[in-house]
Amino acid sequence: MTSTLTPERYLKADVLQSIARSRKFLAILFAVLFALGIWLANSDDAVWVSVGTSLLASALLSLATLLIDQVRNGEQVRAADLAKAGMMEVFERRDLPEYDALVRDAEIIDVAGYTLRSFSESNQDIFLRRASEGRAVKVRILLVDPSCEAARVMEASEKTSLGYYRTNVDALLARLGSIEGIEIRYLSRHLSMMIYRIDGVLYTGPFPQHGRSRVALTMKLGKGGWLFERQAEEFDSLWAEASIQLSAA
Repeated sequence: MTSTLTPERYLKADVLQSIARSRKFLAILFAVLFALGIWLANSDDAVWVSVGTSLLASALLSLATLLIDQVRNGEQVRAADLAKAGMMEVFERRDLPEYDALVRDAEIIDVAGYTLRSFSESNQDIFLRRASEGRAVKVRILLVDPSCEAARVMEASEKTSLGYYRTNVDALLARLGSIEGIEIRYLSRHLSMMIYRIDGVLYTGPFPQHGRSRVALTMKLGKGGWLFERQAEEFDSLWAEASIQLSAA
């Protein structure tokens, strides 16, 4: 089962890692090299003594290096693949405290969701202040139309009262709709992934089938990784598809 699900390069790394961690293998290897070095070092021939001493020292150093490298090899292979994707961290929640510091100095923000209640409540003052200072943040807000079927299905899955989404979307429009730099659009279909980009950092994760989205899995991605770029392109595609547009005055 494992061989069909795990990429070959991971299997090779795991095999090497397993061998390197095998006490029996290490004991035999160490015993052979150590015994050979001791035997040569006890020779009556000065040349062989020198060879044995060097061999013993080299063997011990090589053994230590091999152990360290091979034990780390599996983790290094996986870390390299995660880095290519731009993966920085994974969280068990969606309401992360670190958002605030990033938003405070942001230039560009893209965010997609169903109500984005926390987003609007937390950032209204920041957006107003930045706009008043002549440093308005360019914000694109993509909301699922609260009147569409997808919104009603999501309301039911989160066990909220009927009209909950409409109430929160209207509140967001009242808070942010007239702030300079902010543009809001509606999407008339299901949104499978939350996307929240703040400059060169992008947070994303699936909307849970059951339960509140604030406790859903969230991945933190860095710009330059292929997964970051893919999610940024996904937002652009959804943004272009959105049919209703509200622009700040």
